[in-house]
Amino acid sequence: MPDPPIIPLFPLSLVVFPGERRPLHIFEERYKQMIKYCRECENSGKPGEFMIVLADDDEVTTIGSTVRICRILREHEDGRLDIMTIGQQRCRMVERLRK
Repeated sequence: MPDPPIIPLFPLSLVVFPGERRPLHIFEERYKQMIKYCRECENSGKPGEFMIVLADDDEVTTIGSTVRICRILREHEDGRLDIMTIGQQRCRMVERLRK
């Protein structure tokens, strides 16, 4: 059995269902880097997905959905981004790696 893919994690206080469109405002540096990574993946022909999991206080669930960026709505001068995402599929986090 192949190793599970390594996918960037985006803990939020919301869930995204497969097929659901969800606008996101990206302002933290680590998530701006995540979006940059996803865009680079898409440009090289790989899936540029990240996983949204429900987070409450300091606790993060292990079940979530992968999402893709379907459109960049606005790129602010200070690097913030407004993006539209679409849920891909439900998934489970097997292991959490920290950078």
